[in-house]
Amino acid sequence: MESIRTDPEDTHTGWEAQKGIKTKNPLKQAMDTFGITLEELRSGSRKQHLVDARSLVAAMLMQQRFTRQQDVAELLGISQADVSHLLVRHKDLLQVDPKYQRKWERVSNLKS
Repeated sequence: MESIRTDPEDTHTGWEAQKGIKTKNPLKQAMDTFGITLEELRSGSRKQHLVDARSLVAAMLMQQRFTRQQDVAELLGISQADVSHLLVRHKDLLQVDPKYQRKWERVSNLKS
């Protein structure tokens, strides 16, 4: 399994590069979309926009990188149970929050 790149400036160089696909790092995508820093993302703050950003990052990593929830938890500095809650929150937000939906569409389809 490929490890999660924690440098926001990094680009993927694994299977994506082998197939001629170059994508931005999921952390960089989320930080740009939400206008936050890596420190804010990992802060544990309960501010809505930061929780939304964590939800989006967790979902992106699980979707794009086939990552274990424990890996996402370590990256975000939270527990595996918190990651599970973020993924449920992500699904709920996609159903009811048009602003979040637009952000998800922007980052989940973004190519460099």
